[in-house]
Amino acid sequence: MPSSWTATRIEQRAGGGFPDLFLTIDGLPVLAELKVANYSHVKLRPAQIAFIYAHSAKNGLAFVLASSPDRRKPVFWLIKGSEIMNLAQDPRPENHGSRFESVEDLFEALRAATLEHYSLRLEALRPCGPAALRPPVEPCGPAGAFLLGEAE
Repeated sequence: MPSSWTATRIEQRAGGGFPDLFLTIDGLPVLAELKVANYSHVKLRPAQIAFIYAHSAKNGLAFVLASSPDRRKPVFWLIKGSEIMNLAQDPRPENHGSRFESVEDLFEALRAATLEHYSLRLEALRPCGPAALRPPVEPCGPAGAFLLGEAE
């Protein structure tokens, strides 16, 4: 794991659906559900699906990180939380995520997806124009019109 990241394994005895791992990637929070894709299928419990769906629907960042059980020639998949309902319907990770042959490539893609997610969210909330000319809370970017009630 890159040195600028931290990872905390979340221990759950009751099973509430909260993902297995809390990551900070370059200081940005990420949730990850860890799975082994047995027979090329990822099994998710209803509580896991519900949590990741609700979190992603509110622009939270979550992923399913799946790996093949073969330790000699591992394969990894990175599946965005926004794909959770599709994964629940069709549990084959290759139909919903990106495939990687090395954990290093997986980490690189996870970092890129994290930075893209937060860049888009922050851009949507960025104030417009010179500081002296804008109202203090006026957002711009793609979500600006929506936040101001001007969306079609």
